[in-house]
Amino acid sequence: MNQNVNINSYNSKLKNIVYILDTFPKISETFILNDICHLIDLGFEIKIISLKEPTETIQNENFHKYKLSTKTTYKSLEELDDFNQDLKDFIVGTELIHAHFAHNAALSGGRIANKIKIPFTVTIHAYEIFRQGIVDKNKVEKICKYANLVFTPSIYNRDFISNLVDVDEDKIKVVRATINNNKFHLKKKQFIKKDEYQLTYCGRLIEKKGIEYLINAAHRLRTKRNDFHVNIIGTGHLEKELKELTESLGVAEFVSFMGEQTNEVFLEELKKSDLFISPCIIDDNGDRDVCPLTIQEAMAMLVPVISTDVASIPELIKNGVSGVLVPPKDSNSLEVAIDNLLDDATRRENISKNARQVIDNEFNNNIQTKKLLRYWNNLT
Repeated sequence: MNQNVNINSYNSKLKNIVYILDTFPKISETFILNDICHLIDLGFEIKIISLKEPTETIQNENFHKYKLSTKTTYKSLEELDDFNQDLKDFIVGTELIHAHFAHNAALSGGRIANKIKIPFTVTIHAYEIFRQGIVDKNKVEKICKYANLVFTPSIYNRDFISNLVDVDEDKIKVVRATINNNKFHLKKKQFIKKDEYQLTYCGRLIEKKGIEYLINAAHRLRTKRNDFHVNIIGTGHLEKELKELTESLGVAEFVSFMGEQTNEVFLEELKKSDLFISPCIIDDNGDRDVCPLTIQEAMAMLVPVISTDVASIPELIKNGVSGVLVPPKDSNSLEVAIDNLLDDATRRENISKNARQVIDNEFNNNIQTKKLLRYWNNLT
């Protein structure tokens, strides 16, 4: 961190903020960890209330580096609603409560903020507004009414929320979920012909990630060329099914499942990667991705990205300029895109440079935190 950048540089009236979350920490929610750590770096006092303890066996190193276990308390919904002295003591001095996801923790956070008469804000992301069977319009609307401001990571989301619930459009602000830009330093990357190229995917192994289309594309491409290997990082309920698919297609020799890994391991893999593939889809339940951080991290690491034109991803990637976008659920188009990029080192280099500019100009926590703090300060 630039030591000259601190809380005073942002002219912040706030200092003490409580984050209220459904589960913390969570590997798939690195963006929340990034937010918290960046605010701590700037000099903010952050406390965290989580409804659930993590079930994952590994955690990103910043959870330990920033000693966030000492800043976190775990409370059930009943304990939050009871609002006993222990909870009152934990949040004493809090000037603002912020929640991620319009779900149970946010609803409790809104009620608590209302009781103690401080501002409450919420960031609405994806599953809580997109996924059929999960979406509770009444709950989302209640949370929006409690909130002084509603943040969301994309223009696509902003418009979706406006159509989903009765909320003043002026209350909804776009603040990107971004990477920690300080972790990425531009280094020259070689774009040359290789004996074996590494293709990487990282994320949960669930329907909306579209991983089966990557596996099928790899299978089709193998009939033309044998100079690539696919690494799949992550776990999820489709893991067994996807492994069985690789076996049935006979591609297990060059498609590897690396399991759940920390963000640090993923970044090491990106250093060796020639392409990052994220074939996102809208699943049968309506769930979809919002400018995934894994894509942003690949772009920051000068790794050309191939993704799809689903939801808000075109806000992050301009097709043919800062990445390549193909139609969702289209293994043929995905295969062609991979084949063409592997054969064109100059195009890969140009795309990677343009992608890094997108990260530097918009999708980084310095720019987005400044925007967030401006909105927060206007509430106090």
